[in-house]
Amino acid sequence: MVKNFYTLVISAVIFMVFGMTSSWATIIKDTSGDVITDTNNNPISDTNPSTPMAPVIQSQPASVTVRAPATATFTVSAIGYPVPAYQWMQKASGTSSFVNISGATSSSYTTPATTLANSATQYQCIITNSAGSVTSNAATLTVYTIPNITAQPASQTVIAPLTVSFSVSVTGAPLLTYQWMQQASGTSGFTPISGATSSTYGMASTTLAMSANQYECVVSNAAGSVTSSPAILTVNPSAPNTPTMNTPIAGNGFVSLSWTTATGATNYTVQYGTSTTSSQVIPLGNVTSFTVTGLSNNTSYNFAVLASNIGGSSVYSNVVSATPAIVPITLSYTYDDLNRLTNEQGISNVLYSYDELGNILSDFNAVSGSVDTTLPSIPLGLTATVLNSRQVNLTWNASTDNVGVFGYIIYRNGYKVATTTLTSLTDLNLVSATTYSYFIQAMDAAGNVSGASTTVTLKTI
Repeated sequence: MVKNFYTLVISAVIFMVFGMTSSWATIIKDTSGDVITDTNNNPISDTNPSTPMAPVIQSQPASVTVRAPATATFTVSAIGYPVPAYQWMQKASGTSSFVNISGATSSSYTTPATTLANSATQYQCIITNSAGSVTSNAATLTVYTIPNITAQPASQTVIAPLTVSFSVSVTGAPLLTYQWMQQASGTSGFTPISGATSSTYGMASTTLAMSANQYECVVSNAAGSVTSSPAILTVNPSAPNTPTMNTPIAGNGFVSLSWTTATGATNYTVQYGTSTTSSQVIPLGNVTSFTVTGLSNNTSYNFAVLASNIGGSSVYSNVVSATPAIVPITLSYTYDDLNRLTNEQGISNVLYSYDELGNILSDFNAVSGSVDTTLPSIPLGLTATVLNSRQVNLTWNASTDNVGVFGYIIYRNGYKVATTTLTSLTDLNLVSATTYSYFIQAMDAAGNVSGASTTVTLKTI
């Protein structure tokens, strides 16, 4: 049977051989007057023998909240006789029973350095002596940790108007809060995005104006906050629509092609071949016409073109066919008796056949002509000027030919990129801070191509 206790403060006078001192102590007696213990749980004897008493808890251990990696201390206060022993126990979060903590045998227990995994662990103490035992209430450990980002948001590249999302993975306790921030391209600071308060931020659609925007997330709790690394959004245009090939024009060893403009295109690629040869591919710049040279006469070729930009490529266009050949042009002239050309009728009529260059092929009087095989002169004076980060202007001196120059072929970095009948051309849609080399060749209507001009090299800004 547990006895009732009351506390008396008495003055004890202690006589000693070498002198006399006086001190105060707090003692515990039962209702019979038997002295049980002082407040330090040390037994005190009087004229009556002390009665053994089971431990009684005076102060229960309190729950503790710390910020990792701090330690946590739990304390219990109890009385009893004989002096009771202590054994602290713990129950880890998610487990069902308490287990002894080795070496935790005093009225206080201090944990090792805490981690987030220790949060929600419970601690209690069993207090025992020969008269009995008592178990304290359980106290709970709560561990706060500053948010720790385990996976940063990644930069994204999308094609407008597709959706895009950014995510961040974080550990930390207690409850985490999120706030996504945005820095628009060309601005200097991040601003909060309204409603963007979860670990993932998504946009239902994108526009080209969003390209180069940056996004970061501020994650907070009671222990502190942390800001993620910024992620960059790149938005590219959608692939161009498919161009349509126009009717080609065939000549002596060449075919002139043209096609409709594809919306959003920055480059075009021509593909051609025969039924018995492998297809050839010619990458071009932002042009809508091109002359394919070096073809075999009287051979049928198929041609198609696709459009592309940084966002992708269209499908190939409709296929057109053409057969290079010397195409005779039949003209009727009237000559007088002195073989002079005249518009008068009834004197003498001689019929000649000409090719498209004006060369005489045959006449009814067995007069025969010759096919043009003379090459145009090499273009001279090629110069290149950088206009801006995306454009270069080319100029050169006109070539000469025995019949006439039909046009010029422009090469960029060894690839045909354009043809023109002029002596200048602006090359578009280049890449900034990039080195380019150019040379040109002249061609006549018979398909004869001159040697290459000198090569000029320059770098865009």
